[in-house]
Amino acid sequence: MNLFQDSLDITELFLGHNHLSALSYWSLHKLTNLHILDLTYNYVHEVHITFSVFPNLQKVTLGNNNGVEIGPTFQNSSSIIKMCLKCNDISKLKPYSFCGTKSLGYLDLSQNKLLSVTEINGAFCDSSLIWLDLTFNMIDFFPHHGLSNLPSLQLLSLSHNRLSHIESYAFTSNTGLGILFLDFNNFDSFDLSIFIGVTRMSAVYVRYNPIFEIRQSEETSLHIHILAISQNQIRAFHENAFSNITVAMLLLFENNISNIDRVIFPANIIDL
Repeated sequence: MNLFQDSLDITELFLGHNHLSALSYWSLHKLTNLHILDLTYNYVHEVHITFSVFPNLQKVTLGNNNGVEIGPTFQNSSSIIKMCLKCNDISKLKPYSFCGTKSLGYLDLSQNKLLSVTEINGAFCDSSLIWLDLTFNMIDFFPHHGLSNLPSLQLLSLSHNRLSHIESYAFTSNTGLGILFLDFNNFDSFDLSIFIGVTRMSAVYVRYNPIFEIRQSEETSLHIHILAISQNQIRAFHENAFSNITVAMLLLFENNISNIDRVIFPANIIDL
């Protein structure tokens, strides 16, 4: 059934906090001038419409639903700029799920059950995404060139996952990456070689991990404005732990540091 008549020229539609369980082509396809669609807090788990039928759609909010399956739903939705899919128990992304979303800059996939960085990467092609939130998922490993299909990425949040290892060269394909959140994971060491290929970052947050050592690579050449490794379990540093990098503000408070003799610190400001 077509819920909306041809005469309606709706640009913003808010259907949050209802009991919708499915979206069909016939219920919404007449709304060709739609700019914003908000379906937050429903029970949607089936989407039988491709959002490319809305040529002017810029913002989609499908957060807090009932495990929305991400298949071809968003493919070729070239006008969408912001998309929220948080709190949906999403555990898988099918290949090319977001291909053709050329204007998509902001994607919130937080508070789901995603496991694989490789699978997330495979959901994109020709992407201009700059902001990706993967907070509160179940990711435990990040491979080298892990998000190579997101070359424009500037902010990445991986806090509150299960990460214990990030491979060297992890972000070589993301040379514009500026802000990285790795708080509340399972790192017992932090290897700065993950930033090989990245030359400048605004902030890296690796707080609240069981980190006891910082590792370095001669290939790393990086300037970081803020490097926060506070609230960990660091006891001491290797003498050249911070060689080849410069840091404007280094935050190390609430660790177990007892000796900093001979350590070459690169920072202008050090908060111990």
